[in-house]
Amino acid sequence: MSDLGLDNAEDTVEPPGLHPDLRDFASLPWPEGAQDTAQELATRANDYVQRRQLADNAAAAGQHAVTSVANFRDNLVSAVQADPHSVNTALDMVRPWVSGVIATSPAHPDDQREASHDAISGDIESAIAHAAVQRMAEINEPAARSLLGNDRIAGLLDDGQKTGLSSYIDMQALARGADDSAQRQQLSALQGLASAKAALDHAGTLYNPDIDTVVYPPGWAQQLMANNAILPPDKAALMHLYGRLQSQGDAPQSDPGLVSRVLDSIASGTMPSHADIIANAGTNLRVADALHLAGGAGLISPDQRAHYSQLADTVRQAREALVGRDGENGAAGRSAWGAFVNWLLPNARRGAVNFADPDLHPLGAVPRFAPSSYIEPPSAPSPEGRPSLKEIFGR
Repeated sequence: MSDLGLDNAEDTVEPPGLHPDLRDFASLPWPEGAQDTAQELATRANDYVQRRQLADNAAAAGQHAVTSVANFRDNLVSAVQADPHSVNTALDMVRPWVSGVIATSPAHPDDQREASHDAISGDIESAIAHAAVQRMAEINEPAARSLLGNDRIAGLLDDGQKTGLSSYIDMQALARGADDSAQRQQLSALQGLASAKAALDHAGTLYNPDIDTVVYPPGWAQQLMANNAILPPDKAALMHLYGRLQSQGDAPQSDPGLVSRVLDSIASGTMPSHADIIANAGTNLRVADALHLAGGAGLISPDQRAHYSQLADTVRQAREALVGRDGENGAAGRSAWGAFVNWLLPNARRGAVNFADPDLHPLGAVPRFAPSSYIEPPSAPSPEGRPSLKEIFGR
């Protein structure tokens, strides 16, 4: 390459301390007189690169310090949120750790280290104190008040923080009271439902469906007393039923008016009292019918509610047909309605009626229970879709 007037590479001197790329640049076989210029340019560029590297290193060190402080703060805050009783231990760790960070960080000149130390430590300590009081407020009101009034904790919080935390303690106490009340109510309701189910299950052993009669299983009362799932009021009600059945036997038939009211209540979703139903067992209701109706007094499925709703509608329509809308068929009509209702419930339990099948729908049996003589109701138009008395009875 001598024909281009360039010096041989062996004649150039590589300047010390240059960046490798700049060293290569300065070491090229520059033309005569250009070597000094190349060296100066390389030196200037190298000075810039070194200053930039120093700045980048300082920025990285500063960012690392910021990240370390943030992580340290977050970890201690999380610790006191998990256990607010650890607040003093967490606070004791802050200033020694911050001192170590400040001492090794190039981002803090010597004349600013003390101020930086106090600012960073104060910020972390305030966050820890605030988190501890806030978390304690969610657990226990008196303990939170005590912590907020502690001299060390209070000294780390400004007036606005203390006012806010005091209000938070009040709100959490109110919320905790509301939650406790709701839980007690829910527990009481669930216990009541569980007791009702257990009571009805136990009462059900007093009736044998195979022979359609009341029976007295051995040890029935003792087993009742030993059943912890049944609450005392339900035990008392069953003991009254037990004695009532032994003294006067089962009711010969169920009162159709009471049956109708209970069915309407179940169909409307108002959940009649199972205790009220059982209280009528053996007097106004046959035991089997009382158990059947009481089964709808708790939480039931949509299909079960539909079953009771269909029974309620059937009983209501039968009453209008047999008794008359204004009771114009008198005692004979009421007796016929009672006979129909006492036929309907056992057949519904046995699955002998089918509300979806017109041939097996229980309303088809209403004419069989018609009184021998009845008064034709006034010539008011029948409800749409409902047959008149003449259509039902074929007269």
